[in-house]
Amino acid sequence: MKKTYDRTDAKRLVPLLRVISVELADRLTEIQLLDQRIETLSKGNGGDRHHQEIVDLQARLAVHHREIRMAKKELERLGCVFDESVPSRILIPGRDGNIERGFSWDSSDGSIHRVTNTVG
Repeated sequence: MKKTYDRTDAKRLVPLLRVISVELADRLTEIQLLDQRIETLSKGNGGDRHHQEIVDLQARLAVHHREIRMAKKELERLGCVFDESVPSRILIPGRDGNIERGFSWDSSDGSIHRVTNTVG
């Protein structure tokens, strides 16, 4: 069964979307930092010490990737979609259950908008 939302229902989602959005943003930022650190260590000649740190960082990276998948699944459960092209935006299905005729919520301004341009 598709989830459907009118503007009022979409606005009721905002507190939950805000929490999920913050988690996604924080984890995506941490992934970038971990990737950079792994790349730096990989270029160095730190031997076993660097190797162990890389292994530890890769484990932390895996946790962040898993938690991002879980957050996206929570959005899917709500019928919503994380917009990969605009990471601050979450798409919400409209009254007919379609994203194309739904709403978007953007963490940068915190308000609900009619969808005008969706992910391809």
